[in-house]
Formats: sequence, structure tokens, C-alpha cells
Amino acid sequence: MNKRQIAGSEFGQRGAVLITSLIFILAITLIGFAGMDIATSQEKMAGNLRNKQMAFEGAEAALREAEIFLETTVTLPPFNGTNGFYAKIANFSNHMGNIDWLDATQVVVFNKGFQELDEQPSYFIEEYELASNSDSYEAQQSVEFQYFRITARARGQSPSAVVVLQSIYRR
Repeated sequence: MNKRQIAGSEFGQRGAVLITSLIFILAITLIGFAGMDIATSQEKMAGNLRNKQMAFEGAEAALREAEIFLETTVTLPPFNGTNGFYAKIANFSNHMGNIDWLDATQVVVFNKGFQELDEQPSYFIEEYELASNSDSYEAQQSVEFQYFRITARARGQSPSAVVVLQSIYRR
């Protein structure tokens, strides 16, 4: 009879261990879902960072290409507002707001090795007035420099990642 009393329901056990274990399983499941959500968010952030980095690399490559063009070209093309070459501008304003980046008559398209981007990187060059440097210690004479502003733009693998870079080049 002793065995029957221990195994029976006289001690108040009515599935408490089952309910407690179900609560623990539910808590662990919720923690697992939260962990998956965090991992998914981190994966999206890493993808966006990669997308922006690719756009930056494309814009930087186009910027360097324009600098090499200015450095190696003996006779520059006319800066008449076509083919990515723009005349000097007053008050250091920018042509960038008026540029259609997809129009090859307004920009120079840089198409060397960036096929995975949403669109090819491109650039345009703005010419500034000649500036003289009368403080040249080397030549002891006035030296004239030509300045250009280069604006390069690239989009990553999605249209939301856009990078625009500018540099001033002295020739």
C-alpha cells in the first residue's frame, strides 16, 4: 500500500514538471527567434556596407581615371559643356545638379572592370581660371597653374547606394 501512495496523486503532483518544461522550451524558442532576427539584420547591414563600398571603389576609380587623363593629355579637349568637359564657373558653383549621369554626352563613362554595379561609374571635369603662384622659390618667377574640379559618381549593386567624390586637380 505504501507504493500506491507514493505513485498516486495524493502528493499534489498534477503535471507541474510538464508545464515548467514547456515554459522553458517556449523561452528558449523566443531567444532563438531573437537571435535569428539579429543575425538577419547583421547580414543585411553587411550587404549594404559591401554595396556602398563597391560604389565608393567605382567612384574612386573614375576619379583617378580623370586625374590620369588630365595628367597625360597634352592638348585638352574644349571645355564647352559636352562629353563631360565644362567651362569655368563663377562663385565655385557646381554643374552637378544639372547633370544627367546616364547621358554619355554630359559625362565620361568609366567602363573598366565594374560590370557588377547597377550602372557604370562616370565623371565630368570642370575647368577653372588660370592661377599664378608668385611665391615660387624654385624658379624665382611667377608660375601659372590650371585648376580643374573632377566630380565622379558611381552606384552600387542597388540604386540606393550612390557615392559622389570630388577632387581639385592642379596642372
